[in-house]
Amino acid sequence: MNKKQRSSNMELLRIFSMLIIVLHHCAVHGKFDFGYAEFIPNRLGTRLISLGQLGVMMFMMITGYYQCKSIFKWKKPVLVWAAAEFYSLGIYIITLVTGYNEFSWEDLYSSAAIVLHRRYWFVTAYIAVYLLSPVLNAFAEKASRTQFLTVMCSMTTALSVLPTLTGRDIFLESGKSVMWMSIVYLTGAYLRYYPDARVTKRRIALAGAAGSLVLFAAATVYVDRLIMADESMKKYASRIYDDASFTPMFTLALCIFALFTTFDIPYSKVINFIGASTFGIYLIHDNAYMRKILWVELFGFNKHMMNPLLIPYMGCCAIAVFICCMLTDKVRALIFSAAEKLISKRTE
Repeated sequence: MNKKQRSSNMELLRIFSMLIIVLHHCAVHGKFDFGYAEFIPNRLGTRLISLGQLGVMMFMMITGYYQCKSIFKWKKPVLVWAAAEFYSLGIYIITLVTGYNEFSWEDLYSSAAIVLHRRYWFVTAYIAVYLLSPVLNAFAEKASRTQFLTVMCSMTTALSVLPTLTGRDIFLESGKSVMWMSIVYLTGAYLRYYPDARVTKRRIALAGAAGSLVLFAAATVYVDRLIMADESMKKYASRIYDDASFTPMFTLALCIFALFTTFDIPYSKVINFIGASTFGIYLIHDNAYMRKILWVELFGFNKHMMNPLLIPYMGCCAIAVFICCMLTDKVRALIFSAAEKLISKRTE
């Protein structure tokens, strides 16, 4: 689909999703060490804003929603890989030139072999799901609605509901696995093939989102209390904050996706301009080296752990990082566009 024809409400959802992801990374990579001897408001606050996997699922739903009726093109995964490679190697080279990092063959290899090393786990999952998309799309097109729904419900139960209820990951890294990302992709495809399955009334979508958010908040508070009583319970915290298959998170993603489909936003150049760089924002700010540079050394979140304004401060920093990374990605897009035109001329 031509970028100019992209629905601005879905592009706005991309922007919203990426802001959530950036804020999530503020919390999980801020090197906080609150301890659990007593109740600390900021400890709970940083957990409550850790909704990054929500953004990841909405990104994949949007992909499934559009890609399920699109033609597979090798160019797309190649461009995704090239952009990730550009930032991974580029940032690594900059850290060497500035003296921030010392050269090692191992670091160079891991910065170059980004897919094999899961340098960006979502890039690895995204490319894998895209390569599988012809098979997923064929299933979505040929399966009856009953078959489609049966597969979706059974796999969601196995990969999301049971791990959420039992605290056990039945499949290794189910929340970040290609299998789960494929189910999220198919969720978007299902909503595209069967529009009547979407919540069309905004108040119902809002109520569903609010209910899911309350469940997430309640689980967060409950686990925080459990850990205060017994720190061995920390193992359950990651299922809530960093697992894309956590059921309340999945239902929240579904409700917010449905909510944005109810918006009747006319085509907006500004929204689509920003939305086009959301993936680049992810690649820049969640680079392995940038995590420490941004959240620990530049903004020093761990130095302000007890500051009552910590959460608003993190929100402002997240917005600033979003804007700076977006502008940087626009430069990268110009470089790629110029290179593509040059290659096209030489091959004519």
